Amino acid sequence: MSRILIALLCFAAFSTSAFADTCLNTDKEKYADNDVRSSDYGKCKSTGPDNSYSSVTTIGKQMEGMLQRNAPEPRRQFSAEESSSIHESDRERFATGQYSILCEVEACVDRPSPYPNANTTPEQQQAVREQIKAAIAGGKLLETYGDNRYARKWVSGSDPVANWQMCEVATTLTQAYVYGNGVTAAQKDPAKGLAIARAGCTANCGGTCLELGRIFAAGDSAAPGVDKILGKTPHDQTVFAFETAIRNGITAAYEPLADLNSGTPARYKGKTYFNLAELDTDSYWINSSTDRRLAYRQYQKCLKADPSNLNCARGINLLLKNVTPNRGDVFKLASDITAEDIAFYAEYQQKLEALLVTAQNTPAPAP
Repeated sequence: MSRILIALLCFAAFSTSAFADTCLNTDKEKYADNDVRSSDYGKCKSTGPDNSYSSVTTIGKQMEGMLQRNAPEPRRQFSAEESSSIHESDRERFATGQYSILCEVEACVDRPSPYPNANTTPEQQQAVREQIKAAIAGGKLLETYGDNRYARKWVSGSDPVANWQMCEVATTLTQAYVYGNGVTAAQKDPAKGLAIARAGCTANCGGTCLELGRIFAAGDSAAPGVDKILGKTPHDQTVFAFETAIRNGITAAYEPLADLNSGTPARYKGKTYFNLAELDTDSYWINSSTDRRLAYRQYQKCLKADPSNLNCARGINLLLKNVTPNRGDVFKLASDITAEDIAFYAEYQQKLEALLVTAQNTPAPAP
């Protein structure tokens, strides 16, 4: 895959403490302490000087420049032989994944929207977000929006702004009830948050699909009853939630989806169940060669959306660790990977690690 020109990113200025407070999630129910990933549905906003190492914007721009300088001519995503080798039962899901990976905006006029009548302007979207932020700041998030309509199946109406608000509020309520974002500990209700995430994702709300995928990935530790819902198909349901988020414009879903496609989650490793239909045992989670090929492309898409994402840089290098240039590996990772690709991503991660260390050790600029 070609490394397509990266869109400029605007992230928050941070010192070590400020970055930890606003851009990292230290909630152990979600990510571990000092995890490099952003916890928020919306990205942090830049307030620092772009010419300072203490600005995430600077890191993003520097890594963007590296990708631009090293971008080769476009190459195919998957060969006809690779595509035809996909098992028939995987074909529909693979097509879903391919849509987000292979499709460029200009070539996909039928790109799906989160819901019908979703043509809102950036100004209208920001106005809705400000209303939600004001409710959180005033300690009245649940008083303002915490009724039961968001936990029930809903469909879009004729008012695009109302549809946008429905999706944004549902996403915010999911984060509040499941993780306690913007509410007191006593107000947490993970079961209700799960119900809201499921209802919103059914309505193709990308934000709630992202949160639903995160809840599914965490299992009962995030919300009671999750593992019962997932049953014997945790892989398909979890991956589908993230894929739906991506198809509806949520680029933050590339990272967790790539993580799941690149390897089996620890809680499913070696776990099987007896399948009466086959009179044999089946694994709860199986990563196929298709999953690994998609993971490679998804990590690339993750870096396109967020050039300073260290987790995605590390993930793509783990996939490339045992690849023979122009041959792939025993798991059939893309066979068009070159020695230059492998060297590029190794250097990319090394430089990104150094930039982030420098940024974390740089004092915040004076107000």
